[in-house]
Amino acid sequence: MSEIQVRNSRAGWDGPIRSLNISAPGAGKTSLMLSYPSVFVFDFDKTLHLGIPKHIRERADVDFRFVQPDSWQDVWVWTMRLLKGEPVELPDGTKFQPKTIGVDTIGECYYEFISQVSRSMKVQAMMGKDGKPLTVLDTRVQTIKGDDRRAVMTMADFGFSSDRLVEWINALKMFPGHLVVNAHEQLRDAIEGSVKPPKGTVMLPGGLREILPGKFDLYTRLTRSGTNPPQMQTAPDDLWPCKDRTGTLDPMEDADFAKFKKKLYPAGNPWAEF
Repeated sequence: MSEIQVRNSRAGWDGPIRSLNISAPGAGKTSLMLSYPSVFVFDFDKTLHLGIPKHIRERADVDFRFVQPDSWQDVWVWTMRLLKGEPVELPDGTKFQPKTIGVDTIGECYYEFISQVSRSMKVQAMMGKDGKPLTVLDTRVQTIKGDDRRAVMTMADFGFSSDRLVEWINALKMFPGHLVVNAHEQLRDAIEGSVKPPKGTVMLPGGLREILPGKFDLYTRLTRSGTNPPQMQTAPDDLWPCKDRTGTLDPMEDADFAKFKKKLYPAGNPWAEF
């Protein structure tokens, strides 16, 4: 163990957490994100207005607000407001002081990535949310096993989208608080007739799978353990290259910030009361 890792493991982590969490849908990523303090959520899944699980809703320490951007321009407008570190005015006129920015999920920025096409599986002109055609370098239409037999697209990088997303993540890291980004794990075993991506990867175009994990202090995978909260893997294994740059967490932790916060920020750490 290096000298800096020893120092971190004894005194805790010196600064906010930037965490990338991946899992299959429904494993608990959103619940983990909402367990962080005062969360401002970019709700690309467009589900938070439908409600949250009862075990989260009944917690006194859960405090979050969300927006559902309709364009990339909207994303940047909200980002610039958040980077000031001041209370932000929400669409309903109320103000909110975030301590955490949440992104749920990064693979659902649908005006940047095409994730679903019609069940006819016929691909015509692919249009972005702004009405302009998207430049798709490589498109293969595949079928996902499931009740609705949804058609999805396996994509090579959209060069401009990759650059734009990386630029956005770099900007979010300047926020003076925590950053929690959720992403789906790659459905590598469910895609038929395509070239499989490497095992243990994030469900994003190839270049982003390589770039994004390196930008975070924690790269975790949530497992469908049947427990509440679910388990969060923080150490690498033969399949998933998870990491804990803080040097404070066990290889498996409960996926609840309130439960592992004391390891990150023990008594006396300046971030313990944040």
